[in-house]
Amino acid sequence: MPSSNVLDRWKTIKKAMATATATVVTDGAKQVVDDFFAADPTRSVRRAAEMLGIKRTSLQRIMKELELSPYKIQVTQPLNEDHTQRRSEFAQLMLEKLQTGEIDVKKIWFSDEAYFTLDGHLNK
Repeated sequence: MPSSNVLDRWKTIKKAMATATATVVTDGAKQVVDDFFAADPTRSVRRAAEMLGIKRTSLQRIMKELELSPYKIQVTQPLNEDHTQRRSEFAQLMLEKLQTGEIDVKKIWFSDEAYFTLDGHLNK
């Protein structure tokens, strides 16, 4: 069992660790990060941290405070009415094959995931 003196020292050490401040997250650093991603929004967080000379975790903290998302935007072709029609036809065909038993649902494997937004951005 530790003595009361040892417990008091532990409390002091823990209190000192809890009051540490993040000195890297300054207004100047925030402005540099904001300008960097405004000029090149497709740059990865890891590469940006390397180029700016900031730790990746500090950069992530700054991005969170600036409400920037770490997603890499990829330019894709826009969808048109023909795509919508073809996608609907494909869905109907697959539904028919599922109902007739030509396709076993347990054997379908989705290997990739993508999120589409209404403004045309794609997050893979």
